[in-house]
Amino acid sequence: MNIPKPEAVIFDMDGLLVDSERQSRKASQRAAAEFDYEITDDLYLEMVGRAPDEIYQLFLDTFGNDFPLEGYQKHRNRFLKAIEQEQGVPFQPGVQSILTYLGALEMTCSVVTNSKREDAEARLNGIRKNFHSITARDEARRNKPHPDPYLLAVSKLKLDSAKCLVLEDTDTGALAAHAAGINVIIVPDLKQPSKEAAGKAIAVCNSLIEVEKLFRKSWGQ
Repeated sequence: MNIPKPEAVIFDMDGLLVDSERQSRKASQRAAAEFDYEITDDLYLEMVGRAPDEIYQLFLDTFGNDFPLEGYQKHRNRFLKAIEQEQGVPFQPGVQSILTYLGALEMTCSVVTNSKREDAEARLNGIRKNFHSITARDEARRNKPHPDPYLLAVSKLKLDSAKCLVLEDTDTGALAAHAAGINVIIVPDLKQPSKEAAGKAIAVCNSLIEVEKLFRKSWGQ
């Protein structure tokens, strides 16, 4: 399979560039337990890739209107910060290699994330120089699965959507990229893509290592 060479590659962050979802799951489950609620692994998978307001609505639908959203969020943020300070936030396998390869091609790279900008800047510390821009959740009018973040990212790059390629790990992100008219490759992390999302992707790869192999086969070097 040959992938058309774009003018820019746009990366999702959590679960794609950084292995943050497992830490987030642990913090979320601990925070809910503080109030005697249980976020099961299956429920967490429904949360992955969603914007905060959608996650909160999911909690209300699952646990009822008595769920303490504000208290939960405070505990989750505290637990997550402690976990990240203790363990760091590791990059996914193949991140450094694929960025080096794209750099050798003089390929423009960008990041689109449902995380806050300050969190994105912190988690990308060490590889931030590889990216032309970051588009965070507090910039777009609507978050993924709406196309707004990707359309904003493309406008920052001054390119047409058709000249870009997105790498995403979730259905939410893949559908957002597709809705923005951008080719997308899915690299699943905690959750395999739905038939709908996989059907709209130009490829599904098991890792960034596999993505780089596909790029090299298609583009050389």
